[in-house]
Amino acid sequence: KIMIVLSDGEPAGPGDSIEFRQHLKETVKHLMKTGINVIGIGINTHSVSEFYPKHVYLNNISDLPKTVVNQLRDAILVKQ
Repeated sequence: KIMIVLSDGEPAGPGDSIEFRQHLKETVKHLMKTGINVIGIGINTHSVSEFYPKHVYLNNISDLPKTVVNQLRDAILVKQ
């Protein structure tokens, strides 16, 4: 099981941003404990490094298709 998250920055919405950040961190940890390989792709942001242990950054949106395919390939080929 693989989950690839595309992010353009910090978690946001009406309410407490600190709670959103903590909730995202706990959710990612929970998903990983259940065996889901979670990968964060930051689009013009490095904030994914704070939330996703496996992450990459994109400075150019045109790199998105290649990056997604490469991350998917790497995740599938990893021996567990």
